[in-house]
This record gives sequence, C-alpha cells and structure tokens, in this order.
Amino acid sequence: MEEKLPISLCMIVRDEELFLPDCLAAAAPYCSEIIVADTGSTDRTADIAEAYGANVLRIAWQDDFALARNAAIQQASQPWILVLDADERLLPLPMEDWRRLLLSEEQCYGYLIEIRSRVEGIGGEEEVSDAVCRLFRNDPRIRFSGAIHEEAATAVSACGEEALRFAPVEVLHEGYRQAVMVRRGKKERNKRILLAALNREPENPVLRYAMGTEYFTYGDWERAAEWLEPMVNGEEAAEDSGYLSDIWLKLVHALRALGRLEEAERYARSGLTRYGDFPDLHEAYAAVLMEMDRPGEAGLVLERACLAGIPSARYSSAAGSGSYRTMLAAGYAAERSYNWDRAAEAYAAALEANPGYRPAWERLILLGTLDSEYRRHWMAAADRAAATGDHRLCRFMLELLADAGLQLEPEVSGRLMEGLAVGEAFWSGLLAAQQGDPSAARQRWAQLPDAYPGKGEYLAALAWVDRGRAEPPPAGLAHALLRVRAWPAWLRLCPTAPAPMAAPVPAAPLQWCALLGAAPPVPALAAAQRLRTTAQPGAPARLAAGALHFAAGDMPAAAAQFAAAREAAAQPWVSRAAAAGLAAALAARARGAAQVPALAAPLLCERELMLRVTSVLYSL
Repeated sequence: MEEKLPISLCMIVRDEELFLPDCLAAAAPYCSEIIVADTGSTDRTADIAEAYGANVLRIAWQDDFALARNAAIQQASQPWILVLDADERLLPLPMEDWRRLLLSEEQCYGYLIEIRSRVEGIGGEEEVSDAVCRLFRNDPRIRFSGAIHEEAATAVSACGEEALRFAPVEVLHEGYRQAVMVRRGKKERNKRILLAALNREPENPVLRYAMGTEYFTYGDWERAAEWLEPMVNGEEAAEDSGYLSDIWLKLVHALRALGRLEEAERYARSGLTRYGDFPDLHEAYAAVLMEMDRPGEAGLVLERACLAGIPSARYSSAAGSGSYRTMLAAGYAAERSYNWDRAAEAYAAALEANPGYRPAWERLILLGTLDSEYRRHWMAAADRAAATGDHRLCRFMLELLADAGLQLEPEVSGRLMEGLAVGEAFWSGLLAAQQGDPSAARQRWAQLPDAYPGKGEYLAALAWVDRGRAEPPPAGLAHALLRVRAWPAWLRLCPTAPAPMAAPVPAAPLQWCALLGAAPPVPALAAAQRLRTTAQPGAPARLAAGALHFAAGDMPAAAAQFAAAREAAAQPWVSRAAAAGLAAALAARARGAAQVPALAAPLLCERELMLRVTSVLYSL
C-alpha cells in the first residue's frame, strides 16, 4: 500500500484475541501509529497488538469508557485520530479519498463516520447504521465524555459552526450479535456503569437515553418505555438532540411489543410530523397498524417510506430501510390484504434492489409453491442473476431452490449453473438425484475435489439410503435427504432427528415448501401427524397440520385441523386464515364428491384460500 496517513489509531481492548486481528489488519495499512489501551486482558490480545506494531498501554479499568479512550488519545502523536473497537472493521477506502478528508479546511475538526452494526432482524441478520464521530483532529479540546456510550461529537462541534462534518468512511461492527454480548457480559457491565453514572448525573439526557436503549436491546420493553417516553415529551424534544429520532423509533417499537397499540400509533404519527423523511419510523408505524389489523393503511404508510428513500446519515437506520427492506414489508401488508399480485410485485422490486435478499426470495417462493402464476417473478430474478455472471449470487439462488424442493427447476437452474465459477457438477448431480438417478449424481460428484463443500455429506446421504437403517445416520443427514428428495429415507430418519420438524411449525419457509410439494404426499402426512401430536398445539400448529393434510388430499383431517385452529386463534387475521382453510377443505371435498373430470384440479378459490393460510403461518 502507499505511504501511510497521518493518523493515530486509538483503541481500548480487553480479551479481544478473537476480533483484534481482523480489526488491525483492516486499519493498520492506513495508520502511521497504533495505540492500544489494554484494560486487563488475560489472553493473547496484547501480543496480537504488538505484532502489528502497536504501542500497548496497560491501564486499570474504572468502569468509564471515556476515561479509557482519553488515556489512549493522550498518547497520540499524529495530526488526526481514528477511534475503533476491536469488534469493528474499517472498510476499504481509496487513499485519495482519505487525503481529501485529512486536508480539509482548517475549520473542519472532525467527521461523523458510518458504523454498520450486525443485529438480529427480519429473516435473520441485518445491519443498522449510525453516524458516529470517530475521526477527528488531535486537539486537546477534543476528548470523549460519558462513562458509557461515550461520544466526542459534542467536543468537536464546540470547535466551530462547521467543525463537524460527514465522511464516506464505513466501519462494520460485530459487537451487537447476541452471542458476542453474552460472552462479554455486556448486559450486566453496561447496567452497572449506567446506574453509577446516573447516580452522579440523574438528569443527564444522554445517560437516560443510554439506559432506555440498554433495556430495549435486551427486550425489556416495559423498562425501555419508562426511560424513553419522558424524553419525547420533555425538554429534549424541544432541543431536538441528534438521538431524538432514535428515541421516537425505539419507543414506538417498545409500545407495540407491549400491546399498547393506541399509544404506539399516537407517538408514531407525532414523530413522523417531525421526521417525515425517516423511513424506519414509517416502518415502525406500519408494524403498529398491522398489529391493529389495518393492513391497507400499513401499505400506504410503507409507500410513503419508499418515497422517503434511503435515510440521511443523521438517522440510526436498518439496512434497506426506504428500499428493499421496506418493499418486503409492503409486500407482506399486501398479503394480509389478500392482494397477492401487489405482494409479488413488491417482493420482485425488493429483489431488483437487492438480488440476494433472502426474505423476499422466501416470500416469492411461498407464493409460487401454492400458485404457479407467481413463479414468473422469481424466475425473472434468477434470469437477471444468471446474466450478471455473479457466481456467488447464482449459488445462493440454487441453494434456495434446492431447499424448497423445487427440483432446481431445470429451465432456470441450467442458466444459474452456467453462472457458476466452479461447482456445476455438484448442482447437476443434485438435480439428477432429485430426478431419481442417484448413479448419475455419484458420477458427477466424483468429479469434484474431496474438499468441495457438500460432496461428502451428499455422498454419505446416498450411501445411507442404500444401506437402510443398518447404520447410524451421518450428522446433518436430514437436510441432505430433503434436498435430494429421498423421502422414504427422510421419513425413517425423522423419529430420531429433530430437524427439520423440531418446531411446532416447520422451522423454515423453504422446508415447508418442500413438504407441500412432496410426491407422493407421504412426508406431508407424516409431518401433519407429528404436528397433531405436539403437546398443547396452538393455532399455528393446527394451521400447519391442516395445510399439510390439504396438500396430501386428506380433506376431512384438514377441515378438522382448520376448525381447531379457528377456535385457538388469538388474532383476528389468524382466525380468518383458519376459516379460509376450512372453506378450502370443504370446497375440495365438494369437488371430489362431484366426480366431474373438469373439476379434478384444485379450484382457483382453493388456491386463494390456502395462500391466506400460508401467509399467516410465515408472517414477517
């Protein structure tokens, strides 16, 4: 890399041997100096830092993040300071862009940069972005304040009207993953520090916001609302601090989680009069309306969120808000309004914005499983992916189709396979196995290196199928058997392997699709039986059992399960879905009794009613 920049990287660490190498590997090439304040590591953290040429300071931890950060900053010798945590990784930025930032006008003293935190969200992990002041001049006036959730923006802003600006610097943060927070004991540590700080400064708004955020992070909605609600009604609201929009957002979500829907709606509406360009707040409002069984209004709110577009850096925002994430929510609002065409179009639009967005793929495949009309949307998306030649995207789509039991749809899978850099033999082998030709599958998989992902697992699955139950099944076999559609072997395995039917409802939407499309329908019947015998099954399990019986053609059993689901339903939309399933089962029974050849295929109304059932089973 070119000559390093006049930057001192300043960090505080403790027992960070897991994350620190990646952090330093990403940042060290840019920084002329690295200063690491170690607050008591007992692992290899200090050795790793020294290997990267860091000046390691050993300081006592005093339950004060600002104090520790300032101790590191005090040792910096370069004109600019970059502050990172060990669980953060600086994303690449051209040197010319860095130099442009560091050679800015004298009145610029610091920058807000984008911190992208990975958190649990819709359909798995997602990112939430915050603008945080982490790059600033080495000036004695600029120091961090706050024992926890410390910040330097206030000190930078005090240096002049144009002192604080935005920079196109991005940092990826891993520390909000649940496993990381538990391992570090962050909940207990943060609560202890905040309580001590609030005891010293009970009216400090930053500390009160931090306490509300802590409770929100760990799902204590009652406490979160207790801390956050006074802040949107007090002096902080008049001052419009930089974090007020996030307080409004978290308050609406917390009140919705508590079932205080009228209050949540009131705060969402009042917040949007102030932050109408904040798509995340529109999404929160739409979620409240969905809980109030007003999906039509929710859809209109989400349309406004899409018009607001990508939020400005001043908002704490989830990745895709105002774009593909919002389109996904709009599609589900359309589903709840039974407007399947609009739902499919919204999901397709989400995939145009983000072709690898799994939740939108799952919704489209769910729709297409029950009504082939909607397959054209994901087939078009697959065509676009194949045309790009992005082998990772092509592999991702092949994985989805395989999990859904769609036999890779040869007309589409062939084009996707052409887009692979390597591994065409693996997928063509899987297609052969799905189509009942295990010999061809073995021949194609034999062409692959032994280390190729999945080769050993799938060959072991076929071998176990051949040998029957004489030997214990290899680990992870259920997934491989589902993908190769070895249903008899899968059924033999189910009593001893919890996946994929461990949950009261099939654990993943795509596994559900595979069961619905199984031929013959024996797996669907077995799954339905298992759901019926689940201890104290509620409405979701009854709905799932009814749908599986329906797919297998056992309409009396389907009707019984849908009737039981209607009795057990807690929400009106679930009750309506159960009633739709019951109507579909009765219509199918009448069709079967008529014995008219023209009525051999499911009626349009039956497909419509089953769409309503599945839509509720796998809500967002």
